[in-house]
Amino acid sequence: DFGCDNVIDLAIDLIRSDMQELVKQDSDFEPDDVVIHLRLGDALQGSYDEGIGLLPDNTYAQIIRDVEHEKGIQMKTISIVTLPFTTDRVRSFDSHLVGRSKLFALDLSAFLKESFPHAKVKIDNGPLETTLRAYSRLIRAKKLAICGPSTFCTWPVLGISKDAVGYLYESRTHSPWAMNAPKYLPNIRTYSAKRFANHKISQVSDEEIYRWLRNEAAFGPVCFAPLGSTRGC
Repeated sequence: DFGCDNVIDLAIDLIRSDMQELVKQDSDFEPDDVVIHLRLGDALQGSYDEGIGLLPDNTYAQIIRDVEHEKGIQMKTISIVTLPFTTDRVRSFDSHLVGRSKLFALDLSAFLKESFPHAKVKIDNGPLETTLRAYSRLIRAKKLAICGPSTFCTWPVLGISKDAVGYLYESRTHSPWAMNAPKYLPNIRTYSAKRFANHKISQVSDEEIYRWLRNEAAFGPVCFAPLGSTRGC
């Protein structure tokens, strides 16, 4: 009987295999210990909640700290993969959001530099950073790959090597099937944290969002548990 679990297991195996093949097309760069996909652009607008938006800066820092503690290591390099900061290299409906996107990306970068002074933190979105390169950076993460509220990063995070750990933002909106991945892949985990929803971001000032991103009390603990788990945060 080839049930639903078997189909999901097979699909995840195929995705992982395809991602490992894909990365062979663009491997001419030095991989980083940590790679974070930060969805901006359309994640900062909308007339309704699309399941995207911003997470508090400390969400990412807490995941990194937990993996450092678990593995007994210090991360040496942290890459933030996000959209370009020039209007000619983004989708037309994202162009008016480039300035705001840059502000929030720089905020996360600064926060991580403060939190991990031993690590080199960088934003990888320059002229050579294509969609394929973004995928490759996530897939080739040496220690940790983090996928925020987005469908873009689900597949490459599932494609990481068995030596790395992948974190998928818990969502019933985007790729809900992927929330079952931890059942089949021991190095894939899900996490949840309060999210500043995309349709609310356009209603408040940059300063208000900045304070929310930096205010640890605004979101409480990060919860690491498979979707539907009875274990609380």
